[in-house]
Amino acid sequence: MSLVELMVGITIGLFIVAAATLLVGNQLSDNRRLLLETQLQQDMRVSMDIMTRQIRRAGTRKLNDSLELIAVQDGPSGKLNPEYTESDINASGDQITFDYSLDATSDQRLKDNPARNWGFRLTNGRVMTNLGEGGWQELTDRSTVKVTELQFTPISNTSEGVSCPKLCPDNTTNCWPRSAVRAYLITLQAEAASDPRVKRRMQAVARVRNNLPIFNANSVTQPCPP
Repeated sequence: MSLVELMVGITIGLFIVAAATLLVGNQLSDNRRLLLETQLQQDMRVSMDIMTRQIRRAGTRKLNDSLELIAVQDGPSGKLNPEYTESDINASGDQITFDYSLDATSDQRLKDNPARNWGFRLTNGRVMTNLGEGGWQELTDRSTVKVTELQFTPISNTSEGVSCPKLCPDNTTNCWPRSAVRAYLITLQAEAASDPRVKRRMQAVARVRNNLPIFNANSVTQPCPP
């Protein structure tokens, strides 16, 4: 074999090795990007599921599963203790706070153990969650996920009628209360902490299960006609 033939063979071999190296490098890069996308999407989905599930519980009490049950449970007067139906939900941009109770099983325990404060907010690229008496803690891992946007937007202003056992004094249903249907749009956008090019945006709607009662202006504590 001549020197020229040897050099041509080496050159062709180098091209083949370079192509193989480039192919392997691209495959490794794509595999790493796929792992980052999967991890980012999974972390975001878990965070979104937790926020949605918690917001749905807002205002929950053991004694106010429905407005009708409260009116009956509170005795012949039918008067309603506002403490049982208050459902403070404060949504402002990248933060939402709300109350609900998990352990109230009687009137006395509701008074002795009021609902704890819960909530979510965006702080320095992290989603923080307020665990009642546990205070604010990280919900997302800062080493893998950098949250760039978190928004809570009220999207529902509808209301539903509540049936009462009796008509109003004028034989109509005009004085019957209504229940406000509340829902919030949650927008979450994040990127991989190690690669800002890997980004994801996710949205979900959290519909509060405990509707907020709307009483007639002349009977704030009287849900239904006596």
